[in-house]
Amino acid sequence: MHLKQVEKCFYGSLLAFSASLIFFLVSWAVPPSDAVCDGRNLIFSPLREVISYKWVNYADYYFPRSVYRTSERRPIAADTQQAWRDLVQDFEVSIPEDKLEAMNQSTEYQWKRHPDGGIAANIAVFHQLSCLSTIRLHAQADLEDPWRQEYRERVDQCIELLRHKFMCDADATPFLLRNNPEVIRGNSPDIGTKHKCRKYDDVISWAKRNAKGKE
Repeated sequence: MHLKQVEKCFYGSLLAFSASLIFFLVSWAVPPSDAVCDGRNLIFSPLREVISYKWVNYADYYFPRSVYRTSERRPIAADTQQAWRDLVQDFEVSIPEDKLEAMNQSTEYQWKRHPDGGIAANIAVFHQLSCLSTIRLHAQADLEDPWRQEYRERVDQCIELLRHKFMCDADATPFLLRNNPEVIRGNSPDIGTKHKCRKYDDVISWAKRNAKGKE
């Protein structure tokens, strides 16, 4: 009887160990989901639960068929202007005050309040696209000079590539709004927003180590 109990304990332990080993191997072999990666790498964002991914071909930027581009030989088309307006939003969202620490932001600063009582914020990707659109308009106005027409297509291609990049990343980091009675709208964006970024120096170091033609 004692031997049978020992055998049961042994086989039970072996079964538990085998199950644990299988679980470990499966969890190690299966790559983490996008949601898990975002949870590890994305600073707090109210958009975290709705973020998803799709494949986008960046090569589209090279061709003038994109609605976000106008041929370099024509004035900026009305549908191009409207497409950019549709991209740039100015919604204020609410950030719970208890999330400030997760954003590495001060809990003592007098942030602008959202009507629901939270902290007022915008979303970074919209601000980035707005800046890009401003550059686009400035560059296209500047390049109307016939002597500089040859640069128009190249500038358009670069802007279109950057648009793809901003929309692909869709930076969901909130940037908070400071009360500022000195400006017309009464508040201004906090440019000190923190981002968890890839270390660019590491990218450069790797590229140098793996560059073709190195000694």
